[in-house]
Amino acid sequence: MILYRPIEVNLIKMRYNYLIKQFNICDITLLNELFAHINPKLKISRKDIYLQGRNDIFKNEAGESIIFQSDKNWTIEIAIQGFKTTNGGRVSPIWKMIDAQII
Repeated sequence: MILYRPIEVNLIKMRYNYLIKQFNICDITLLNELFAHINPKLKISRKDIYLQGRNDIFKNEAGESIIFQSDKNWTIEIAIQGFKTTNGGRVSPIWKMIDAQII
């Protein structure tokens, strides 16, 4: 498992997951460099990324647990747990949000 902490993200709660809207281009570049060492076909090609979101911990500025607030910017910790390959050969990362803190 690889842990990664993007600088700042805007999270949108979906039915079962969270959407990172407008993932920073610097974060995409760093992750693609990392992914190239794991599997040459593995890369992020867009700025919107879906994360599995169950039993996540959201924190305020003081580090206390709070409920999710969609109007805030967050710093999050992502666990990259590996990758999956579709029947068509498309390779994508398997990741989960570990925690999030309001900026």
